[in-house]
Amino acid sequence: MAEANIAEVATVQIALQKAQSAAVKQFAQQMVDDHTEGPQAVQKVAQAKNVTLPSAPTPGTSRPPPA
Repeated sequence: MAEANIAEVATVQIALQKAQSAAVKQFAQQMVDDHTEGPQAVQKVAQAKNVTLPSAPTPGTSRPPPA
């Protein structure tokens, strides 16, 4: 889950940079917000349980963003 959120935020950041449509930019920002807040809550639980979550996707497990 942590790796998926990291990869999705990275992909959506590209949409924020390249999108021309205000609606697309708004949706992309909502995705960034959603995929940042949720993992922060999960990180707190993981720390309380002394579990280390990944800070980046494991090489070879995520697809590159579309060109």
